[in-house]
Amino acid sequence: METEPTRMCALLVDLPDVKVVGVELHGPMVRVHVETTGERPRCATCGASAWSKGRLETVLVALRI
Repeated sequence: METEPTRMCALLVDLPDVKVVGVELHGPMVRVHVETTGERPRCATCGASAWSKGRLETVLVALRI
């Protein structure tokens, strides 16, 4: 049984390499905010690490009937 809160949330959203950073309730829906925890991509030519210019929001929807 998992008891660590961040790991429990990651298991609930079932996405690899993510950290749950927040949860919002919108009526009957729940919005879960996550960040990736994987390694930064590197340039195939020079090996330099990529850097972020900001955050990209992506909405994923799971329907359960």
